[in-house]
Amino acid sequence: MECCFSSFSSRGDNSNHWRPLAIGFVKFNMDGSSRGCPRKTGIGGVLGDKNGCVLALFLGPMAEGDAANAKLLAIENGLEIFANSGWVGCKHLVIKSEPMLSISWCSNPGIRPWNIAKVLKQVGSLVKVIGSICFMYVSMKSQMG
Repeated sequence: MECCFSSFSSRGDNSNHWRPLAIGFVKFNMDGSSRGCPRKTGIGGVLGDKNGCVLALFLGPMAEGDAANAKLLAIENGLEIFANSGWVGCKHLVIKSEPMLSISWCSNPGIRPWNIAKVLKQVGSLVKVIGSICFMYVSMKSQMG
């Protein structure tokens, strides 16, 4: 199993500029949001290839929660879609999400909140099924500028 974690911030140099994916990679851009805490949440994601073609997408409302939990549910949903696709073993997956907290929960069991342990256990199981995956945190500022 190959798993990596990467972080990009808005530093004002060329590191924030868009670059096409390498051959054999696909990327899920995902997000979740909430209008307060706790409030109803929504999630969405787009899976694309190196040519910018959309391979899969999802969106929809979720239960009440906060923005960080919504972003985690978006990650879980994207991983489930990829794990149940024909791409496992054929494509390397990059997960691009914000905030860093949700990415940290996926990579560091020691800091996981107890109340979302079930979702994080499912994320861990999906990561094992997928095998080759890279979690990438990109700040919203760097995506806009």
